[in-house]
Amino acid sequence: MPYARSRPSRSPLVASVLVLFSLGVVLLIALASALVVRRETLPDFHIHAERVDALRWLAQHLVPAQGGETPPPCRPDDRLCIAATAINLRLAKAPGPQILQLDDAAPDPGEQAALIRVAEELARKPASTDINQVLKDSLLNDFELRGNPFRLPGCVYGGSGMERKRLPSRSRCIDGTPLDTDKHFPPGMVPIRKLLADFRQPWDGASFREHAGLAVGRDTWLTLDADKQTLAQRTAACYTGDPKACAGAWWYPARHASAMYEQARARSVGITLIDVQSGAILAMAASHSRCFQAHAAGNPAPQGCPQVPDPRPRMNRLANPAIEAEMPGSLYKPQQALALLSAGNLTESERAKLPDILRRSDSEAMIDLYLCQERGFDKACIARRVGALEKRLAASGFNQCAPGKRGCQAELDLLGAGPHSGATLIHLAYKDRQVTRETKPLQRPVFGARALVDKDGRSLASSVAELSPAAMDACYKHGNKQRWRGCQGKALIDLIAELYGQGNARASLLGMAGGWLDLAAAAAQGAQAPRPHLLAAYLDDQGSRHTVHPTATHGIDGEHARFVLAALQHVTARARLPPPARPPAALGARSTVGRPQMAFASRPKPEHRSCRRTGLNIALINSPPGASAVGQRANVAFAP
Repeated sequence: MPYARSRPSRSPLVASVLVLFSLGVVLLIALASALVVRRETLPDFHIHAERVDALRWLAQHLVPAQGGETPPPCRPDDRLCIAATAINLRLAKAPGPQILQLDDAAPDPGEQAALIRVAEELARKPASTDINQVLKDSLLNDFELRGNPFRLPGCVYGGSGMERKRLPSRSRCIDGTPLDTDKHFPPGMVPIRKLLADFRQPWDGASFREHAGLAVGRDTWLTLDADKQTLAQRTAACYTGDPKACAGAWWYPARHASAMYEQARARSVGITLIDVQSGAILAMAASHSRCFQAHAAGNPAPQGCPQVPDPRPRMNRLANPAIEAEMPGSLYKPQQALALLSAGNLTESERAKLPDILRRSDSEAMIDLYLCQERGFDKACIARRVGALEKRLAASGFNQCAPGKRGCQAELDLLGAGPHSGATLIHLAYKDRQVTRETKPLQRPVFGARALVDKDGRSLASSVAELSPAAMDACYKHGNKQRWRGCQGKALIDLIAELYGQGNARASLLGMAGGWLDLAAAAAQGAQAPRPHLLAAYLDDQGSRHTVHPTATHGIDGEHARFVLAALQHVTARARLPPPARPPAALGARSTVGRPQMAFASRPKPEHRSCRRTGLNIALINSPPGASAVGQRANVAFAP
């Protein structure tokens, strides 16, 4: 009998593992195949309706805490009462305390179980969880409304949006430089992220391509530059007292900061970088000191924080300063100068004074010109000059009042696509216990700028007829630097306040940008000026790519623009610091040699020793050859 080699026997354990592994692979393949086949039959959305309804029911029963009598104890079997009591103990410690009042509340029997589960879940949340905010958020129409997980959102690209950085072919984002929205998106801009997320979501009827068998939504190209956004954010954080950010910001002038309150040079800082040639927003950084955050949110201030004059909560101040309204102050003096030149009735001596007024930012002398002091405060002369300013501001984007809102809520579209671009998105909302689909234009209105209007939105130019030359002459004869601050008469007081950039005048950084872009375009002899925008390009439902480049006719004479810029050059020359000692590569940013850039910065203006508030500052800069554009902008914008 021939020799037969015996096969080695496998242990029962190994055999069992192999069988289970094979079955698992087969099941996964079957599941993946089924999902791909049924992809189009899956719903567009998912929402845990019972949980959301329970949270909203609780939110609707929040009432201000009044103190007084202690509520009666809960029955041992009343789980909802026990959970609500635990929640109230935590809510009572929050600023502006509210509590759940369930005395007369009677939920439907079918909702009782879900309500108890959700209330007990909230009571078990970690101490760091803001339960009050969770309940408020539940009232939003898109709260916890999830898109189909088996469809892929479109890609988000950064940079200028036009250059292409090819990635491996297996990646679906190969049409540009992918932007990390968690890391490089401007802070305080959550609504913009939600808007773009809706646009990128591949709903039925808006999907035209696939990746790995899954539907893919529409791509968007933003103007944000990741390197510049990182640099700007690091600078803003450093100025508001973040030592970790300062460790990586060698250009930060650390002197004096240690002797200031909060060890910070500013309580709130915003930096917005805009490309002058295109209007592209390259960065929108924002940061607030720990004390400022506590004061604005209405929370107890940490130890060592200063006592502020007005401690009322103002949550809007924690938004991005680029879209926050402030008094423009002297920031629109160049627009005032352009309007005076276009009015055409300046005398030779008045025109000769204008450059020095701009260099010194002399508000009193600027008001002298607008009130036609040399002409005896002639009202026809004043009307012509104020009318020219009103026209100039309107051309730069001021006073674009939103319809249907009280007063003049001036708005501009941050994205820049515009209402007539045809770019739309599908927004899902859960309200009245059902999900609705709504088609909306791809635009995000934010506050722009307004001036020369009263609180009801009426033009102040029409009130020039009410001015009294005698009253103006009495004010002028005060003869000091504050001569226009003690005037009499409502029409005169309102007009002077607006010419100071105060009164009812309000502007965001982006709202002021239009006038400066107009100035740069006119000096370069261009008839059209770009407008600031965050969206560079987008795909439509058919996969066609559309470039976004909003422009407007500025109407500025080129000679007038160069006249104003020549005066401003002396201001920026005095503010400019020496070029950075390190090479551009140390900043992690590309050099933009010879390309004009615009740096807007919210900068602190002193109110008193213990408190500084946010103001506005701007620099229009041509980067010198071989120097880093980002480093140079940071130096100019924050020159002490």
